[in-house]
Amino acid sequence: MALDVQPATAVLKAGIRVLAKWSDGKYYPGKISGTKGSLFNIAYDDGDTASVGASDIRIITATPVASGVVPAQSTAREPVSTTATVYKEIWKDGSPWAEYGINEGKIWINGSQIGEFSTSGKVWIDGSQDGEIEANGKIWYQGSRRGSIETNGRIWLSGSSIGEIQDTGEIWLDGSEWGEVDGGCKTHAEKRMAMYVIAFFAPEFGFTE
Repeated sequence: MALDVQPATAVLKAGIRVLAKWSDGKYYPGKISGTKGSLFNIAYDDGDTASVGASDIRIITATPVASGVVPAQSTAREPVSTTATVYKEIWKDGSPWAEYGINEGKIWINGSQIGEFSTSGKVWIDGSQDGEIEANGKIWYQGSRRGSIETNGRIWLSGSSIGEIQDTGEIWLDGSEWGEVDGGCKTHAEKRMAMYVIAFFAPEFGFTE
């Protein structure tokens, strides 16, 4: 979702996802790529670029709101549902590393879409349906049970606990903080969704070995 409120200039940083106004007066999804004087450079999802003022930017939030929503537009420049895609970000080493569309199932790593997931828990990796996380948290890769994500956030691999996702969003691996889910993961469903990205696109966790 995006609040229909002009954001403070101080919060508009490179790398955050926004809806930005195009020359047709409509808002389209993209990322802030930098600044140009008092303007912000926007890299739209469809490949176009533009520089716009803060008054023409709306921040995409991770929390749906009941009113004051700016509809997102598709990359095909056609209106879509008034329910904008809700994105969550995973940070690593102090910078945005991955993001996933909660209600569209697309997974982006370092700005490139490399996977998708379905509401049933199936995960596509480079076009192949190789992964799955069941509703109970069991994690499968290429037909083999690899581990699980428990309701308390504990991550298991081959019978051993290797880390956890805390309610605050902090991600731990082998006793050290590895990253963070922006906005937190308070429910098992939220932790499971974060694991779609972590289990199948972060090789250091070992699920795809």
